[in-house]
Amino acid sequence: MSESSSCVVCILLLDFRDDPISEHDDDENNQVVFHWSELAHQLKDKFHQEAIQMAKRRDEHFQQLISLVPAKRSNYLKKNWWPDPNDRLIMLKACALDGSLLEHVPEPFQNDKLIVWRAGTLQFASEELRSDREFVCQFLKAHGIANFRFISKELQNDRELVFLAVRQKGTLLQYASPTLRNDKEIVFEAIIENAIAMEFASDSLKDDLTFAWKVFEISAYSLIFFSERVRSERELMLQACEIYGEILDYLPTDLRNDREIVLASMTFDYHAFQFASEQLRSDKEIALKAVQIAGSNYAYIGKSLKNDKDVLLAAIRSDNFQPNMTPDEFRKDPDVLEAIQQSNNCHNANFPLIQDLDNREMILKTVSTNGLNLKHLSTIHRDDEEIVLKAVRQNGKSLQFASERLRNDELVVTQAIHQFGKAIEFASAELRKNKNLLLLAAGTSKDNILRFAHNDLKSDREFVMQIVSKNGLCLDSASDDLKNDREVVKTAIKQNAEAIKQASPALRDDAEIIMQVIVRFPYAIYFASTRLRNDFKFAERVLKATSVHFGYFSTELTSNKHLALLAVGKRGYNLECVSEELRNDRQVVLKAVKEHGLALQYASLSLRDDYEIVKVAYKRSKRAVLYASDNARMRVLEHEKNKKCVIL
Repeated sequence: MSESSSCVVCILLLDFRDDPISEHDDDENNQVVFHWSELAHQLKDKFHQEAIQMAKRRDEHFQQLISLVPAKRSNYLKKNWWPDPNDRLIMLKACALDGSLLEHVPEPFQNDKLIVWRAGTLQFASEELRSDREFVCQFLKAHGIANFRFISKELQNDRELVFLAVRQKGTLLQYASPTLRNDKEIVFEAIIENAIAMEFASDSLKDDLTFAWKVFEISAYSLIFFSERVRSERELMLQACEIYGEILDYLPTDLRNDREIVLASMTFDYHAFQFASEQLRSDKEIALKAVQIAGSNYAYIGKSLKNDKDVLLAAIRSDNFQPNMTPDEFRKDPDVLEAIQQSNNCHNANFPLIQDLDNREMILKTVSTNGLNLKHLSTIHRDDEEIVLKAVRQNGKSLQFASERLRNDELVVTQAIHQFGKAIEFASAELRKNKNLLLLAAGTSKDNILRFAHNDLKSDREFVMQIVSKNGLCLDSASDDLKNDREVVKTAIKQNAEAIKQASPALRDDAEIIMQVIVRFPYAIYFASTRLRNDFKFAERVLKATSVHFGYFSTELTSNKHLALLAVGKRGYNLECVSEELRNDRQVVLKAVKEHGLALQYASLSLRDDYEIVKVAYKRSKRAVLYASDNARMRVLEHEKNKKCVIL
């Protein structure tokens, strides 16, 4: 069997057509034939049966390769589990599947431009290809600039290529030659793209104060990569701290002990306080400023200030203070506890202080401030009716933390529901049989409260009628029989038209039910039965009554001109849903653009070239000309220009 015959059959399996790099394949014996006419001719060759068998064997081996996880594919190639280890086509397909396999193919294939192109990575390409400037330029453009790190050292010293790389990905500067990493212009371009790129500049540039000032103009962050000599320049660092406070962490000790620099850093970034010297973190004036900016800075104040009540109270009254940072000696201090209760910080889930409270008045004040603090109280306190009532009145969700006894208390549960309707979820199983409580919850919540009710109530017609009259969406949890009850469903959709979603298939096939909903909730057409969406008379009735999305009707109906005229007359954008033939119908398109000019975008090309139609669309929306043909657009705009001239 000839090699060319085998290649042609395999190309049929591989479907490598019109490859952008095929022009680089110089091996005439292995040239890929892409024309199907030639392929058909070759298959008629007397050797085609043998060629097909060879192709099948190749495909079987390739299917085996596909079935393996990526980590095992390289071993497959290493063991040469194919008929011919020099089979270019199987290598081509394997590398197209998994580019990392290029590492394990025979060396000649690592120098094959088509195989490397299909692999999508230069990492394992031959040195010759990684040094081929023309090929590399095309490859980087097609497969991503990240491949720059794999090109030859010679090309990594190519100024033009390095410029191209760092402009797209600044951190690629690390792969440039030492000479170019000392090039101010290139390094500056890299920093513009990514401030971190300064890390890869030469030591000489990192010690260049003049260059540092220039870099500061575009990125204060990049200064952290400069030498200690540069980072000791007070004036530069002071200005940098005003823009990027955390640079304080990279400054020498004397500057981290500089009041002006530390204050400037905190003004920009409250985290910067932690990087100040121990001396300044023990300075009450600085510490007060820090905790006023952010309460979390209390964690970094000097040891000598940990017992200072003024600093603690200032931190508590600020944002981000964690109550568990409170020193033990202040945990029962009335002023401290009151400050925590009055701040937003007591909402923190880790708030432990009230566990230790033995002052009933303080506990009542705590849960009155935030009912969810009930979670942190002792079992005894969570079974205290007065405390729990205070909590649920402030936040109904706190009912979940009450004792089992109080979750079965009708007064407590009622108060919780008044504050948060969905609190019925946390009531006892017994109280979730209470119709009055469930109806109260349904009236104060948009949630489907019926789902929390006892199963017997979900089949109680009278009760379900009552609850869906308060919240139609409760129909979702009603029994199947009641979802098929005409009166129940009508009551539900009267309260909330979206309840039609939960109606039975039989009632969603009821034209009267759907029509009752569709006027208030046009989207309901989506939930109508397939039969109704195929019914001409129903569609006509709907389209006359309201503007709905025409696309929900059957293809047969959207191809009907009478219905299409009704649809686009109510909603011009429905032109998108009509048949191709009707998008080329002048009457239909004209009616659509009269309703909404931008409907022009869905008209046929010929009608978007119709001056009269484009003019009408333009009157409805100036942006409509964006969808007109060049000729029609120019005529309409010229006409408008002339009209203005006449008026002037």
